[in-house]
Amino acid sequence: MADVDQGPILLAKKFGGLVLVFLGMIAAGFGYEYDSDPLMATGAVAIIVGAGLLALKVVRRNPN
Repeated sequence: MADVDQGPILLAKKFGGLVLVFLGMIAAGFGYEYDSDPLMATGAVAIIVGAGLLALKVVRRNPN
């Protein structure tokens, strides 16, 4: 059975993950539009970190 206790840390990870994915997409889009490799790389890293935070939330909620 899934653990339904959502403490403030878990909620912060979820919100932070969504924000990082959103900002990463925007940064990668701007980097692509203006041919800025560092901006695209920053966006890609933000997307990966945000997705990782969301994955950690899912794994912690469903340990089995």
